[in-house]
Amino acid sequence: MSKHNIISINEVREDEELFIRELNQFRISEYSKKMKSGEKFPPIHLDTKRRIIDGRLTLYAAKRAYGEYYKIPYTQSTFTSLKDLLMEAVERNIAHGSPLDTFDKKTVLLKLQALNVSISKLASIFHVQDEDIVKWGNMVVHVIGKDKHVTTQPLKNSAKHMMNQTITEQEYHVYAVKDLGSPLFHQIQSILSIIKRPNWVDREDENTIQLLQELYDELHSLTYIFKRIKKVKTS
Repeated sequence: MSKHNIISINEVREDEELFIRELNQFRISEYSKKMKSGEKFPPIHLDTKRRIIDGRLTLYAAKRAYGEYYKIPYTQSTFTSLKDLLMEAVERNIAHGSPLDTFDKKTVLLKLQALNVSISKLASIFHVQDEDIVKWGNMVVHVIGKDKHVTTQPLKNSAKHMMNQTITEQEYHVYAVKDLGSPLFHQIQSILSIIKRPNWVDREDENTIQLLQELYDELHSLTYIFKRIKKVKTS
């Protein structure tokens, strides 16, 4: 059939150490719809322990479209170390798919710096100048967790005034969720386009049921984000 290996979605492992971006619920919903309409997606990429290195959006979209037991094609990495796997994840993401934004790049940059990857190597991976790597590496804040453990986290350009300050975990979470305008805008637009489709009120019609399911998925994504905001504001 295919030159790619096949694996059931529920057998794929996730390791936060290998994440290079937050999941975008709008993209997952968008990809899921495209899959059900017949569009083909590249295989996901796993390491030898079945941990996902590249293609998390594809994985979640396939799970939403077909369920956790759906068999999905994958390719396998030849790397085993965390440093090599992270660098591979970045390089593959730059080559295809939704590009990493600057904040995502700063996040994975901190992980790679902690693994002693040189500035010149990082610049080569991200296709930027050495000066950009130095600038991103300095755009950090020191976060005190509930266990009093301090971690270094990236900052967005709009928060330069916080650079190298020490703040609480709650303060950082409030900052981290404040820039939600673009994802929310796209999700709302998607919901509106679903509602505007003709002949969706007939609940006996299978097409209507499908449209309502899509609407539910979009609203579910929105409520997840709003719950996060509410939790931060009330905690």
